[in-house]
Amino acid sequence: MNDYKNTPKSSATPDSPPSKEHLDELCRDVAAGRKAAKTLKDFVAGSPVSEVEFRLLWHLQKNSTTDQRALALSLGVSPAQVSSCVEQLRSELLVVGVRDSKDRRRQKWRLSMGGVSLLASLTTPGVRVWKEAA
Repeated sequence: MNDYKNTPKSSATPDSPPSKEHLDELCRDVAAGRKAAKTLKDFVAGSPVSEVEFRLLWHLQKNSTTDQRALALSLGVSPAQVSSCVEQLRSELLVVGVRDSKDRRRQKWRLSMGGVSLLASLTTPGVRVWKEAA
């Protein structure tokens, strides 16, 4: 999938629509994104976390500590949704907050040991205990 933040802006203006090729690309990317979201949603179905919570935990696993604004941008959700997810995960002891060393007013988030364990259980074959055995 393309990262539109790092690609040149479309030549579209309010008076000029994007090219047909660009529209084709956008439509394909939207379809691929929806398919990926459904795949992740199905993967975490029945687990203790939602699809967005899983993506937040996965992001923190890869990025150590991250503030809420960066999480919102990375996850493609609103800051309010990130705030709700972070609070839920914090209450379940899956993430912990740490103060930004450069700006004590800002809080960053990182995985707790519980979050690390949960991700391990979600991604290790044969350990997904919330699914019923076949």
